[in-house]
Amino acid sequence: MILDIYKQARPEEVRAGMRWYDEAHAWAAGVASAHGVPLEPVVAVTAALSPANKWERNKVDTEAMISAYANGEDMSAVKVCTYNRNKDLAIKAARRGIEVLSGPKTNAFAINILHPENEDVVTIDRHGYNIHIGERMIVSQRGLKVTPKRYRETASAYISRAGEIGIRPNQLQAITWLTWRRMLVESGERV
Repeated sequence: MILDIYKQARPEEVRAGMRWYDEAHAWAAGVASAHGVPLEPVVAVTAALSPANKWERNKVDTEAMISAYANGEDMSAVKVCTYNRNKDLAIKAARRGIEVLSGPKTNAFAINILHPENEDVVTIDRHGYNIHIGERMIVSQRGLKVTPKRYRETASAYISRAGEIGIRPNQLQAITWLTWRRMLVESGERV
């Protein structure tokens, strides 16, 4: 089903997806440079804050957290638009990097931003899983979960399909993610 969604991508979705992680890396490198910190803490904070946080808001929140970290300010006083446990994890991530991240999606997201050229890791969220199985399943804390086994199977499928079409797995994931979300909006479904 992954390639079925890929084939429905509009040219602008393909272009945006092909460069999504490269642009995220460049943005994170800019934040690191502006605040005089290494790249890894910026990426780790970004990944820690990502669950249930829109990308543009995630960037604002990350920059605020990194600014507080770089200036020796109380990071817990920074307001973010995600769960408190994610904020707590982001505080640890600023100090210790990727090693503190938990969960395959959060780790993969950090690795894909830190090393966008990596072809062995792909970020799988609820949309990625739904794309893989070819239907919309509500994946939440109360319902179906992307279990470790489902995550591995889905990641493996993305890696395999990306190899078939000659692009990086994270590029295929980004293209299909953008396409899937557009398709949901067009069908009137909540994203």
